[in-house]
Amino acid sequence: MKKTTFLFMIALVILSASCDNQGTESIITSKTSRKSSEVSDLGTINTEKKTQQQLQTEEIMRRQSDAKADKLIKSAYSLKDLLDKLYFNAETDNVNTMLNNYNEKVPVECLRTFKDGSLPYCIYKIKEGGYLYIFFHGTSLKFANLGFVVKKPLSKTDFSRIKNGDALEKVEDLDEGIKSLFTGSDFFNDCLNRGTEYKSYHMVKEGFVIVSYVSDVKEKTTDYHDKHYKVTDVKFIENGGTINLVADHWEGARDYKYTLLDGDYLV
Repeated sequence: MKKTTFLFMIALVILSASCDNQGTESIITSKTSRKSSEVSDLGTINTEKKTQQQLQTEEIMRRQSDAKADKLIKSAYSLKDLLDKLYFNAETDNVNTMLNNYNEKVPVECLRTFKDGSLPYCIYKIKEGGYLYIFFHGTSLKFANLGFVVKKPLSKTDFSRIKNGDALEKVEDLDEGIKSLFTGSDFFNDCLNRGTEYKSYHMVKEGFVIVSYVSDVKEKTTDYHDKHYKVTDVKFIENGGTINLVADHWEGARDYKYTLLDGDYLV
């Protein structure tokens, strides 16, 4: 009898342990399932965010047209407003400025894309006169850190007048667009006031011109003209050629192909 009772007690312990294990396993499985669900939901949210950006960009890209730019562009904006929403400042920063972000602030009306690797670009009309050309790169179409303001028609022969040793002011007198960039954006002002080397980028009928400068003044100034920048090099890039620059701070300097469609030099 005692033996029977003893065996019965052992059976109860084993059965109880078995139930406890199943219960614990059930709780663990439930928690794991809940966590997996949470991770899955989070992943879905992230995917939706990424997809939303892609969808917005794709929608903008469908506006691409080969129609004449002056027929597509209906709106005009102040240059300062366009630049403040594009270049690094308190409102934005270059790293995160993508085509879809910029489109939300100033809707894209004229967009050009290419199949040969040339960077896509859009054109905005400036209230004060002239046009702003903005280039983008990569699959997410980030701002390529290079915008051109064109105020009057220029050719590469105009820049043949610029010689090494000339003052930056001589370049500003030649190209009103670059002066508008320098004076119209805190970003450019800060770069010029802090640095001792600089490059300006110009759009001309035949392509692009890069002017390099150096300053002997190492201290930061409040007016970049006090840096007394002097020209050290003038380089012409054919339309459809490559420009080496840092378009993405995570990638460093690279060659990017810059092409302007015939008829898009609007001045």
